Amino acid sequence: MAAPSMRDWQSLAGKYIGRQSVRPGKEESLTPAELKRFVKNAEVVPLELFPNRSFNYKAATKGSCELREDRIVFKPTELGGQTREGMEAAAMSAGRAFTLGWLFNPFELIIEGADLVSNESQTVATRFTREG
Repeated sequence: MAAPSMRDWQSLAGKYIGRQSVRPGKEESLTPAELKRFVKNAEVVPLELFPNRSFNYKAATKGSCELREDRIVFKPTELGGQTREGMEAAAMSAGRAFTLGWLFNPFELIIEGADLVSNESQTVATRFTREG
């Protein structure tokens, strides 16, 4: 399947299952203990893309997404039912520093045929395939 264009966002909507793996040649980036732990506990990651261009990632992160040529840019707006502003206000009122802002940074997946794949510069890759 060719990469979808802006006109066929609807073809991307649906449920995906992400499977993680260490990119070939990047194994040396992990310590032996990290590599063993990773192989033993390979996480399956759910992702759902909705027709209205919103998403639900790992059943906890929600937000909007945008199609840009061969990639989808995800903009998180909610984590565990809380907005960034809400989390920051709760931390401040508790007298703590807010250190979780990075969780709301945009991230992207590259469209490779019918799959969605994490950025190739990362040591651990996640490949999302359509569920079912």
